[in-house]
Amino acid sequence: RCRRQLLLGAFGEQHPGGAALAAQIRGWRQAHEREVLRELRDLVALPNLASDRDGIARNAAHLQVLLQRRGFSTRLLSVGDAPPAVYGSLEVPGATRTVVF
Repeated sequence: RCRRQLLLGAFGEQHPGGAALAAQIRGWRQAHEREVLRELRDLVALPNLASDRDGIARNAAHLQVLLQRRGFSTRLLSVGDAPPAVYGSLEVPGATRTVVF
């Protein structure tokens, strides 16, 4: 229940249509659960230490691929010697909110 609330918090299950959206999301997750878990396993298996520049670069490239598979346009942002950041944008017609994390 807690995980579902975290995911649906942005949509509001009490919002009109929220219960239908919750059911749609749940159905998609159940149908793709093995794929989702495989992608998560592959992601967390990548080195993610700031001192490992090559590992961080592979991690960022992997994140870009995951986002692009889901329709996001992506850019790799870098400044000096800092580790890169992955920026992803998904244009949604009629969207009324922007989510940043």
